[in-house]
Amino acid sequence: MIALTIVSCKKETPGDGGQPGNSIEIQITGITDTTATSAVCHVSVTADNVEIIERGVCWNKSGEPTVSDYYTSKGTGDGGFSLYITELEPTTKYFVRAYAKFENDVKYSNELGLTTLELILSREVQTLYMSHITDESAWCHARIVDWKGADELFSWGCCWSTTPHPDFNDSTNWSGAIISGEFITALTELTASTKYYVRAYVENASGFFYGNEIEFVAEKEEPHENPWSPEPVDGHIPSSVLPDALAAEIGQYMNIYSGENPMVIDSLYNSSPHKLMHTTFDEPADTVYHDLRFQFVKKDNKVDLIEWVFDNYAQYYYPIAFRDLNMIGSGNNFTAYYLEEDYSNGKYTKTATILSGTFDEANNAVNNFKIAEILLKTYGNPNLPPENSYRIVGDADGVSEYYPMFYK
Repeated sequence: MIALTIVSCKKETPGDGGQPGNSIEIQITGITDTTATSAVCHVSVTADNVEIIERGVCWNKSGEPTVSDYYTSKGTGDGGFSLYITELEPTTKYFVRAYAKFENDVKYSNELGLTTLELILSREVQTLYMSHITDESAWCHARIVDWKGADELFSWGCCWSTTPHPDFNDSTNWSGAIISGEFITALTELTASTKYYVRAYVENASGFFYGNEIEFVAEKEEPHENPWSPEPVDGHIPSSVLPDALAAEIGQYMNIYSGENPMVIDSLYNSSPHKLMHTTFDEPADTVYHDLRFQFVKKDNKVDLIEWVFDNYAQYYYPIAFRDLNMIGSGNNFTAYYLEEDYSNGKYTKTATILSGTFDEANNAVNNFKIAEILLKTYGNPNLPPENSYRIVGDADGVSEYYPMFYK
């Protein structure tokens, strides 16, 4: 568990609310959801002709805590608010007060005590790397260590901030599916050309656990623009994309078509239920994900692929574009593929994605739609799976229906 950072500053004494006739009433109304390492504090602040420039909660082990002790802040002005205090020590008594800063003074609330629970379970989480960075969004990749024996988790995701050591009180998004202990969290509403600090987290019955911190700059880039699109060789996928041994292995679980005359489809389809079909990882079998909506946009013998991926936090589908995919096959049978290389955070990965299916003209559908995701090369990131690891996901009922609408 990561230790709390003690904020070192001049100890401030309680204020009287400003000039005569002005007042601040601040009260900590309760402490709930206490675990071994965290709790939620509920605060009420009323201000009369006083501008509150910062408000929050402070705590210590000896009593009468101030902002010279441990503290965390949330916003300005009056009104009610709640704050998580995290990274506490198990089976320890703490004293908690709310505070409100105004001008050059600070006022404190009544004091409440809390005793954290016994630490029964712990969970280590790693913040792996960032990808798909634009000037307003990015993806955080993370892993839960020892996932095979994982206890029930309440939530997992990533926190981010423009200052170091982000926690659950900062910008936070949680994630959906975990595959072999790995998950991806979308960071949104970023500010262009701004440095951000990111930590993955998990929450269980013992509280919040944070991973290592990484940083990145939100800089505009074309998401998934793909310069690596090797031309097919005699209607086959090049061995640089899909090595022969892997092609034979993956071919047991999905069709990989060859040929130079496939039907290049141009429409949007819904893969439901979208399920994990096969994997080389030790992960739950038959994991079912949110529906995947995939859209092909015809470009001669190539296509652009747009995946409409479900955002658990915002509860809507958002697009990810993969450009200039090669398409091979014959008749209504098609296989598309592309390579991606990622140099994020000084680490290198090379991945191949293979998609295949059969276009059903009569029903405007795609049958037996499957996707293989293969990690071909990696460098500088020991937390990633071994090279040539792969998983196959697809439509569990075998039919991906035409989907006429883009959103929700």
